[in-house]
Amino acid sequence: VGFPIIKLSQYLAVLIAPTTVFVFYDYFLSFDREVNHVWRDKLTLGSVLFFLVRYALIIVMMFQIAEYFGLNQLVSVGFCIFIPLSEELI
Repeated sequence: VGFPIIKLSQYLAVLIAPTTVFVFYDYFLSFDREVNHVWRDKLTLGSVLFFLVRYALIIVMMFQIAEYFGLNQLVSVGFCIFIPLSEELI
């Protein structure tokens, strides 16, 4: 008796929806605090790093979802280069 072999596409199908929901749920819960504490203050290195980390994940997730659902023909070559680079930062 062994474990069934699961293809990567099946694995992603099971994980992509709950992961996306969790990330956006967290963003919506903390958005009002982000506006009060980060957006209204002056721009600093810390706030720039905060925005890069926080919103790079959303951008990467959107492109991964588009790729999974076969919408990758709409993505330009420049963004295809950006995705692996941004994943290394995260």
